[in-house]
Amino acid sequence: MPESQVIQIVLATFALGFIAGLLSLKLIRIFLKRVRRLTARYRYFRKLN
Repeated sequence: MPESQVIQIVLATFALGFIAGLLSLKLIRIFLKRVRRLTARYRYFRKLN
């Protein structure tokens, strides 16, 4: 296997990992926002009762 091919594979895997990390961060943020909204709503209903 030539060296340039190895470098290309390493760069490709790194790029894929980076993109996956960014996407997962975005998803985690959206998930956290929804969870916070749900907990806030739950607390509000508990206050009413």
